[in-house]
Amino acid sequence: MTAGLLAACSSDNETQPEAPVRHIRVVVNERPMISNEAKVRGAETRAEITTTSTLKEFKMYGIDDFKVSKTDYGEWKIVPDAWPEGSDEVSFYAYTDGRYSTDGTPHIEFGPATVSESSFHQHDLLVAKNTASCTRDLGTVSLTFDHACAAVAFYVKMSNKVKTNLGGQKLTVNSIVLRNVNYKGKYYYNNDDDNNDDDNSGWQIDNDYTYYTLHDGNIDITTEYQALPCNYLFLIPQSRDADDTNGTYLEVTYTIGTDAQAQTQKTVNIPIAPNWKAGWEYTINILLGTSLIK
Repeated sequence: MTAGLLAACSSDNETQPEAPVRHIRVVVNERPMISNEAKVRGAETRAEITTTSTLKEFKMYGIDDFKVSKTDYGEWKIVPDAWPEGSDEVSFYAYTDGRYSTDGTPHIEFGPATVSESSFHQHDLLVAKNTASCTRDLGTVSLTFDHACAAVAFYVKMSNKVKTNLGGQKLTVNSIVLRNVNYKGKYYYNNDDDNNDDDNSGWQIDNDYTYYTLHDGNIDITTEYQALPCNYLFLIPQSRDADDTNGTYLEVTYTIGTDAQAQTQKTVNIPIAPNWKAGWEYTINILLGTSLIK
């Protein structure tokens, strides 16, 4: 009887084995931006557009929120590193900037609450989505990131005629500001199908505008195009006609003479007609001709 009681107690105290943790990993690829050689010049000298090799971290949503970062060994670390509870098949949405919203159709709310007018604080926005399954104890999420913004570079020079008219005097640009630019919107994942020809189809853009200082400091202008130090400006896709200062325009402040600080500054406005698509690189060449420099 004693032996039977001991056996019963031993059986009651046994603990059930814990279910094995189902781990999760990611595999990352990237579709590079589209370059038009006729438009983009000297891209190799500009700040890096984010690529698979330079991507350091991103966020991901799939039932749970995940933070993904690259280790010193080039591997991706996921926090938390367990497959989401509740389903063997999960849709994942990854992004490098903005805020993921679970309100309705999956989307990213993009655009800072308060905008820095400095162009040096812009970030490339990469997005990716995939539906993955967890088999046994591991689920692999393969992500191919797309660039959701346009990358715009700026160059400036004066015409040969302006150089002749200056008669040896220097033309110094003191500042260049890009005005009336959309900066806020929502990027919807479900509208970016590969067979959709509209490169901006994922965007719902707010009618909010800001400005960016592309350059603030003296640049001696020559008859050769030189890049502005702002590097790439990453902008929400947008399109509008040139319409003086009612549309998007460049505000250029300049001086003429040997001592830029002692000269009277003048300002000219240059209307532009942006037609910037997601995932494309563009160059805006600012030519200061005789109609502007007087």
